[in-house]
Amino acid sequence: MTFVEDRRVLVISWLVGGRMTWAEAAELAGVSVATVGRWYRVFRRTGAFWPDDALGQQHYDNAVFNPNFLVAVTSLIVDSPEAFLGEISETLRQLSELPGWEGLPHSPSTVSLVLRAVGYTHKRIITHFRQRCAHRRREFAREIRRVPIKCIVSMDEVHKDGSTSYRRYGWALRGVRDEVMISDPRKSPRYSVMAAVSIDGVVETMTCAVPPSYTALDYALFIHALAPSMGKWNPHLPTEEWEAQDSRSVLLIDNAAIHSDEADDLARQYGILVLRLPP
Repeated sequence: MTFVEDRRVLVISWLVGGRMTWAEAAELAGVSVATVGRWYRVFRRTGAFWPDDALGQQHYDNAVFNPNFLVAVTSLIVDSPEAFLGEISETLRQLSELPGWEGLPHSPSTVSLVLRAVGYTHKRIITHFRQRCAHRRREFAREIRRVPIKCIVSMDEVHKDGSTSYRRYGWALRGVRDEVMISDPRKSPRYSVMAAVSIDGVVETMTCAVPPSYTALDYALFIHALAPSMGKWNPHLPTEEWEAQDSRSVLLIDNAAIHSDEADDLARQYGILVLRLPP
């Protein structure tokens, strides 16, 4: 037998022989003192090492060792990783009514315990659009790494309302609420901000009240206002000489609907290289 298989027997023998305390046996065996106490009390009460000496420590009643249960649970998780515990539990309950699946455990607590035992955890789902393309992302990453950081100007839009200025945490004595009177955020002014930022700081901004929100025309006007602060990209320079390119000569944008092709053409007329983030 291995040490792990004999651990319970060894611990009890150490205690019965009076060779060490519960704490010493627990530390040597790698278990808690409570576990050692439970093992010893079973031995004193029954004279056997396990509550059911015929089963020993095989744990036939443990759901983790039930092959039908493991197959059913893991199959459900693979097919529907976003399923709730209650949904999995109900599916297992229905399976337990079929011939050959009688007695299948199906309580939510058992499902949770077994999923964690086999390595599954419940975590936030990260969603991606179906248009996402890993190949284009890798190609873009290789391309953008060749562009000197001094050349890149990142541009994006953000929408804000008055509630974003309120601080959500403060200091107060233990047991005392930290209460602050504020205005109804639904009545606070709402703004849209368009900004272009380089490694040296903010290059250009545009702010408007909402509604209306930004349109493709606003984006074109922003490009027109940004152009005097931008350098010109020389497409004839070889890659190894890109460090000689003008600062702020590359405009990095995302795939927002307002980023029209016409405005991109306007930026190119100003000598700006436009790079779009891939989907």
